[in-house]
Amino acid sequence: MVTVMSGCGPDHFSRIARRYDLANTVLTAGGHHRWKRRAVAAAEVRPGQRVLDAGTGTGDLARLAAARGAQVIGADLTPAMLAIARRRGPASARWVIADVAALPFRSAAFDVVLTGFTLRHTTSLDGTLRELHRVLAPGGRLVILEFGRPPSALARALYRLYAAVIPALGGALTGHRAAYAYLVD
Repeated sequence: MVTVMSGCGPDHFSRIARRYDLANTVLTAGGHHRWKRRAVAAAEVRPGQRVLDAGTGTGDLARLAAARGAQVIGADLTPAMLAIARRRGPASARWVIADVAALPFRSAAFDVVLTGFTLRHTTSLDGTLRELHRVLAPGGRLVILEFGRPPSALARALYRLYAAVIPALGGALTGHRAAYAYLVD
């Protein structure tokens, strides 16, 4: 049932879990923190809402939602990532090992579903989006934080230059170059 692309399943992320946040901070020049705050703000998370962070990783989006008073569940396929999320808290959050394309929650269970940098790892984007929609309550909000194609030719050219160093830099930071090589595609 694992729906991640070949070479980037739970074992893959287990190998980089310890240095995952450092690598993200370096590779985005710290931008991922700002993007995650904006994603939670865009979701308009309010106290008491039921929030799912699908593909939570080390729990950044879950922590931001919990800080707004939400009841949060962080779901991820990688136990090593969830161990870090659990350790960082908050204690009020629940951490669940789950495949984002086959979530173990009832339909319409969440007021808000957040997912950050997760969809790129799935083999069935349509199926995963259907599953995220299934667990979202009517009138709820789904906020997806993901990279897209840069809008201008200049931005695309600059990104291609940067992308050429992502595998080497990610590999140097985590010890696992392969964990970053496929992201360029």
